[in-house]
Amino acid sequence: MNYKVIVIGCSAGGIEALSRLLEQFPANFRCPIIIVQHLPSDTPSHIVPVLQRHSRIPVSHPIHQQVMEEGNIYIAPTGSHLLIMDGFFRQDDGPKDNRVRPSIDHLFKSAAISYSEAVVGVILTGLLYDGADGLAAIKSKGGTTIVQDPEEAQFSSMPLAAIEKTAVDSILRLDMIVPRLLELCPEVRAA
Repeated sequence: MNYKVIVIGCSAGGIEALSRLLEQFPANFRCPIIIVQHLPSDTPSHIVPVLQRHSRIPVSHPIHQQVMEEGNIYIAPTGSHLLIMDGFFRQDDGPKDNRVRPSIDHLFKSAAISYSEAVVGVILTGLLYDGADGLAAIKSKGGTTIVQDPEEAQFSSMPLAAIEKTAVDSILRLDMIVPRLLELCPEVRAA
């Protein structure tokens, strides 16, 4: 299988989890990674520089109609839903979903539609249940689903909701998620 995109969703406790996750990726990892981290939209976000300190892969906010490129990590900007459609980013200012914008479900469902079995969806720590429906959509299209072990997650609600909704492929501790992604995506790493 040639995976084309990895999508990751998290909420409460996510900055710490993402920092630990991103520092494990090698600089030559090519599969694009798109992340939704719930953050308040009424204050400026400093998530890109914070995560860049932990990553050897470039981290940025994508803009509307930007082409998704290999070897990049993209963080959904606050205040808009982020979708991926056939290699392009789309921002949508529609209503909040699950009380949030950006919504993990919106990103994951768009990835499932565009990439079917070539997408890996990952749910990390967080409150409530955003991402459960999106992960189910990825699974229904033949994609691969990974959830952080709820016993390890700082906030277990999102991982538990995802596990309850979908027969996920893997439930892993944080330190095992990147090794699994490297197994799934070896052919997309540059030599």
